[in-house]
Amino acid sequence: MCRHAKEANEMKVKELIELLQEQDGDAEVRLAHQPSYPMEYSVKGIASSLDLEECVEPADEATQIVYVVEGAWLGYGRRDVWDAAYR
Repeated sequence: MCRHAKEANEMKVKELIELLQEQDGDAEVRLAHQPSYPMEYSVKGIASSLDLEECVEPADEATQIVYVVEGAWLGYGRRDVWDAAYR
């Protein structure tokens, strides 16, 4: 089943967790980058704005940001990944 992304600029952690729970727990996670010239990267990990030193503004629950951090370049990606993305 393919569900297309709604037009939105942000995704919440709980929404990402719900989407990932629908996937095979042993599936590899990759980061698709740059739809006009697609690349694939491994995921190094995550970082939270609460983890960052010397934040410009204090991070609280309302402003916390979680970053998915790019790992190693794995090769060229597929353009159809963006069409198949869902939320």
